[in-house]
Amino acid sequence: MNWNWNKIVGTLFFCLLMPSLWIGVYAQDKQDQIHSARVAFISERLHLNPAEAQKFWPVYNEYWSKKTEIRKQIRVYNSENASLSISNEKLKSNLIQIAQWREKESLLEKEYLQRFLLILNPRQVHELYQSEKEFIKVILKKVNEE
Repeated sequence: MNWNWNKIVGTLFFCLLMPSLWIGVYAQDKQDQIHSARVAFISERLHLNPAEAQKFWPVYNEYWSKKTEIRKQIRVYNSENASLSISNEKLKSNLIQIAQWREKESLLEKEYLQRFLLILNPRQVHELYQSEKEFIKVILKKVNEE
């Protein structure tokens, strides 16, 4: 029998890789759904007119992206801290790094508050922050129901 090992290895690799690709696509689809839901939720709560929406969403998406990256970094350090084998020196270093990331998050909040106030009135900005908290509660409730 004449086996074409390149095709066999390629097929095997594809079969092994396919589930992880599917999970990645599924996860991205879920992220897209959550993002769309967030946009709809906040848009409804802020009563944005078309001109405000056109100015607001690029700024908000930039803010959200930066905020998400900071929170991701904090989670990385927190997950390292959960290890029972972590040294006290590394734990101390991680705690200092987390504090620095939180400070960076606070500076980001201040910066974008000013930028939001150039687009929205103070009541809308307040509603934005309230809507973000409420949206998280809605998402968590849906996850718990599933």
